[in-house]
Amino acid sequence: MSANPESPQQTNLFDKRAALTIAIVAIFLAFIQNQGSKAKTEALTHTNQMSNTLTNFQSNNIRTEIMATRASLLTQSGTPNSEADLLREEIKKYEGEKKMLSAKAEESEKKAETFTTIEERCHVSSLILQIAVVLSAIAILAHWTPLWIVGSLIGASGVVVGVSSFFMT
Repeated sequence: MSANPESPQQTNLFDKRAALTIAIVAIFLAFIQNQGSKAKTEALTHTNQMSNTLTNFQSNNIRTEIMATRASLLTQSGTPNSEADLLREEIKKYEGEKKMLSAKAEESEKKAETFTTIEERCHVSSLILQIAVVLSAIAILAHWTPLWIVGSLIGASGVVVGVSSFFMT
């Protein structure tokens, strides 16, 4: 009788199942890493949009202050009020733009935060999936079924975490 209760056919079947598990996990890993890369790019894009919008906001703020000071000086100097009135109308226009720019910056900030969260979730998922691949590979080398099962369960949890990132936008 053999000291090893597993037959060569059983070992081959186990090796095939574990290798198939690794291949499936690797496919999910590729898609999830791609999703993470796209999310990182989107987060950077929206952060840049927010920064540009806030720069425009500050520019309008400075312009408004300069016009308000000029209008005040014109009024105090006794210059006809028509120029000061034109400046005040211009100030109202810039005040309206500032509200719009502020809302646009907040929207860009929220989008950047969302995509950053997606990227972080993809990173966590990638780590979990990589651990699952390593555990399954060790299970093949050691011919240890419990380790393969643990690796498969960890891989399944990594897939759930990663796939959930696709539904966050």
